[in-house]
Amino acid sequence: MGVISAAAEADLRIPEDLSVIGIDDHYLSEVLKLSTVRQDVLTQGSAAATILLHELLEGSEEVSPHCPQT
Repeated sequence: MGVISAAAEADLRIPEDLSVIGIDDHYLSEVLKLSTVRQDVLTQGSAAATILLHELLEGSEEVSPHCPQT
């Protein structure tokens, strides 16, 4: 929503001058006619928890390709 507001202040038109795409299918996206990408947050969280538990329980030294090493 901040990008849309900043574009209006800069006299930019969406989508004519600037393309904006949202994430997570915000509830205002339909009102603002904003294209969004819907993410399955529950599945993402479940996968993250599964990977974390596997790493903790198995004690693997190998880093999972789904979890970048920090």
